[in-house]
Amino acid sequence: MNISTLREKDVDELRRLARRLDLLEEDPATMQKQDLVYCILEARAERAAHGETGGGASSSSSEASSTAAAAAAATQRGPASPSASSGDGAAVESDTPPRPDDERDGSERDGSENGRASARRDDAASADGDAAPQTDDAPDDERPDYMAEYDPDETALTGMIEKTGLLEVLPDGYGFLRSPEYNYQNGPDDIYVSPSQIKRFGLEDGDTVRGQVRPPREGQKYFALIQVGAVNGRSPDASDDHLERGDDDDTEEHIPFDELTPVYPDERLRLELDDAPTEYAPRILDLLVPIGKGQRALVVSPPKAGKTVLLQKIARAVATNHPEAHLMMLLVDERPEEAAAMQRQVDGEVIVSTFDEDGERHLDVAETVRRRARRLVEGGQDVVVLLDSITRLARAHNRELESGSGRTLSGGLDAEALKAPRAFFSSARNVDEGGSLTIIATALTDTGSKMDDVIFEEF
Repeated sequence: MNISTLREKDVDELRRLARRLDLLEEDPATMQKQDLVYCILEARAERAAHGETGGGASSSSSEASSTAAAAAAATQRGPASPSASSGDGAAVESDTPPRPDDERDGSERDGSENGRASARRDDAASADGDAAPQTDDAPDDERPDYMAEYDPDETALTGMIEKTGLLEVLPDGYGFLRSPEYNYQNGPDDIYVSPSQIKRFGLEDGDTVRGQVRPPREGQKYFALIQVGAVNGRSPDASDDHLERGDDDDTEEHIPFDELTPVYPDERLRLELDDAPTEYAPRILDLLVPIGKGQRALVVSPPKAGKTVLLQKIARAVATNHPEAHLMMLLVDERPEEAAAMQRQVDGEVIVSTFDEDGERHLDVAETVRRRARRLVEGGQDVVVLLDSITRLARAHNRELESGSGRTLSGGLDAEALKAPRAFFSSARNVDEGGSLTIIATALTDTGSKMDDVIFEEF
């Protein structure tokens, strides 16, 4: 009979058992349940240690009573010590750790009480007056075989999920990591980022965050970010380490994009492909209109003239000749099959907003790409963005204007409709601190629409 078995009994049963043992000085009727449990255990453990019989209990009643009284007093003061028992021999300490029930009560039991079989035989002998029970040398609360090699100090949590996404900070202070599989827009794979993490690491809109996440708990909808591993490809603690070292090099410091120093392009993007000598278009571009890192360029032509095909060739040339540059292709208001073909052929990021989406979706996707490109340039990286097309982006902004500026240009184009495409196109620059943003966009002409001509002339 162990401590858990005694705790399951009610107070009346414990008092009857205490009177039957006849080992208590104090009247059991005045003792609390916890005191009764500990006194019974101490008395039985003392008898088992001395090898007493059930009939000899009365001859050593004074000795056992003093032990029980000492145990009851120790229960009120604090944890009982194995050396608190009196008699000719001291109680034997157990080498095994206490059971969880003993740990919760903060009491230490001696080793003889851990044997459940011994305790049951002792209880039967005490009740029937038979011979003293045989004690087990090995307690039976040892770990099972499957936990023989378990070491809690060396156990590490494995199988954590690691995800990467683009941060979008909401007005309430928290944010979500958007998945590239959904073009960095709302989706079921979004990962929640707490406001404390955003403040601690100085995260901003457009940051690419990689870290470990946990599944949603009951009542939650999204995965949650629990550990940040990298921000824009760099350690989140890199700036702190840089300040602690006291380095004078300012290249590792985070400088906002608008505070970077723009300079003229000084390095050319080589488009000619050595493995495709029959591709004349990239070679002609190198000869007639060389493009540098940090430059703005427009591909202007009537519809169905091959602007998209030329962008594909430029994308292939950049991916082949400049693997250090981060390539992004943005398709606005395009056909779904054309978007799927572009994703298969372009070795880089392809962000799409097809023509079945509304104008607000076009603007959100374009702004997301712009934020992401700016954050990469802040980290000193060369970025190349291919936009198809800037004309459709301006049309979408013109449709989504809730309250116009009051000034309408030729073709029904509001003056504010060019704000979003101008902000996107003007982000291209080469910076003195390192890094560049190159934007090559297509523009439509000869469509019969005066609006398209105004958009082209604006850029």
